[in-house]
Amino acid sequence: MKKILNDEAVEKLLLQKIFTDENYRNLIIDNFDERHFTNKNICFIIKIVKEYVVTYNKLPDGTVLKLLFDKEKNTKELLTLFKSCLDLEVTEHEDFVRDAIVSHIQNKRMYFAVMDNVDDITERGEIDNVIKEFQDISQIDIVADMGLNFFEDHQKHMDEVCDPDMLIPTMYEHLDKALNGGILQNGKALYVIMAQAGLGKSLMLSNLGVNFLTQGKTVAVISLEMSELIYGKRIDAHISGQDVNHLPTYKDTVVEKIQDFKELYNSTLFIKEFPPNSINTHKIEAYLSKLESHIGHKVDIIIIDYINLLRPNQKTDGGMYERVGEVSRDMRALSYKFTAPVLSATQSNREGWDTSDVAMSNVSESAGIAHTADFIGALWQQEGDREANRLNLTVLKNRNGLIGRSYEFNINYKTLRITDVDREELNEEEETITDDIFNSIAV
Repeated sequence: MKKILNDEAVEKLLLQKIFTDENYRNLIIDNFDERHFTNKNICFIIKIVKEYVVTYNKLPDGTVLKLLFDKEKNTKELLTLFKSCLDLEVTEHEDFVRDAIVSHIQNKRMYFAVMDNVDDITERGEIDNVIKEFQDISQIDIVADMGLNFFEDHQKHMDEVCDPDMLIPTMYEHLDKALNGGILQNGKALYVIMAQAGLGKSLMLSNLGVNFLTQGKTVAVISLEMSELIYGKRIDAHISGQDVNHLPTYKDTVVEKIQDFKELYNSTLFIKEFPPNSINTHKIEAYLSKLESHIGHKVDIIIIDYINLLRPNQKTDGGMYERVGEVSRDMRALSYKFTAPVLSATQSNREGWDTSDVAMSNVSESAGIAHTADFIGALWQQEGDREANRLNLTVLKNRNGLIGRSYEFNINYKTLRITDVDREELNEEEETITDDIFNSIAV
């Protein structure tokens, strides 16, 4: 972690914040270690404050502090230091102060995490304890947001509920209707496409990616199954409308179409490949942070292809079932960290192959995905669909709309483009009945 201020300056801030800000107080107390301090007097004051707070669940007042200081010979020196830290004028932005304090605590904990385990590392080659400690350290931060004050902030809440800009349309008419307008722009949601091997789950993700690009969005694709070259070829075909297997023949047309698309929509697409089963979401988080720094703005959509090819952030002994469940939870956490929706895919198990009767029980390898995802759409084809260039999607889970509905799409196997199928809407009576049934079993 980058060091923002020297130890002396941060330690004075720690002493001030432990008395003036409850969020910092909890952070400082939870991470207190006498070895972290260069100023032993500040260390002593914070130590006795911690002991008092832990015992009595409140801060000591001035009288109590003086009594506690009287146990020391340098009471006057302690009181003078205490008052000078409380009177310290901080003109820097609060974000700067937070970063300085958090990075200071993280740096100290990292140093001693290594030093405390140096024998395990050098003599036995064991690093599990250090890795776990580093994972805990990476989560250190200030919790300043008290959440939604529902009644006090209800007008603001309703403004957000009614704001169409809070959603990003998928550009598939019937799917957007099921999603009440689209996917959540500010993330905090994981959207999963499920299908049997080779049916089109990656194609649906790449098509959705292009649909988001037509809205001027910045899309990051993490590919764990295909190379950047192959994934890029699919995007070439989607946008240019040319046969994916004959792109060199139509090179000039493809280049022109891609350039026109870029100028028309002013969107951004990055495709990054990683070997399958080689990385976890910590690595993806590091990549996305670097990417946002590189382009100078946030990523709007994160596509990870796909769940089953990632490793969990924390080592698990629960086998494939627990591993995939952990990965899905890690992926959903990414959508919080980057305030962007995460889209991914998973395979259906053998019972979900070659059938229109796909269910949540057909999620491959782990029910953890079904428990974690905010949306699960299952792709399927029945006899004759492939020849008719048709693909179907059934909404199995949907925290922001209807479940149980199935929708038809056209699929062009030359351009790999998936588009809506025009069909008549269900009549109002049927829609009301089915909606009631679906909502009664919504999770």
